[in-house]
Amino acid sequence: MGRKNLSLERQTQLLDAFEACIVRDGLAGASLQRVADEAAVKLSVIHHYIGNRQDLIDAMIARFIQRYRTETQVFLGQLPQQDRLSQLLDFYFSETGIFYRADNTIILNELMALSDRDPAVKTQLRLLYAGLYADFETLLSETYPDREAATLQAQAHNLLSLWVGHATLRWLGFAAATDADARAASTVLHTT
Repeated sequence: MGRKNLSLERQTQLLDAFEACIVRDGLAGASLQRVADEAAVKLSVIHHYIGNRQDLIDAMIARFIQRYRTETQVFLGQLPQQDRLSQLLDFYFSETGIFYRADNTIILNELMALSDRDPAVKTQLRLLYAGLYADFETLLSETYPDREAATLQAQAHNLLSLWVGHATLRWLGFAAATDADARAASTVLHTT
């Protein structure tokens, strides 16, 4: 009997440790040695299972974005056929989704800062937000099948902009009570 392949398990362990280091020390402070210490492994384990620091960053971003998209797609898949847009907006403008978890917000903000210097990171984040934009546009077109495509695109952009702004304000410490105000504003944006 051969040995069990530990690649996926080790990669998950290392990426979990990397994210923990980012949350605690910021991206700049999340050195390979700190990640190795957090994961309780030798530095050579990172090199063997993932590679260098850039490989670690790339793998973490890919996993992070996949986690966002998967949770959103699971949520969308569970929505009943009626009132899907309203339920999606409830999901976005409340603390129930992945978007308001403190650790994820810290990591996302670190990636946003990095994206200014790293075009590959910027491209990945654009893909993440493009997916969210597409979700809004799809549900808007389902809800308002007679509206022009340009109107639906503008509304999707407005909803995404409102959500990004609101999520940023919540991260800065604005009260959870503002969720209801943002949610009410989202209704105005898509009904007009």
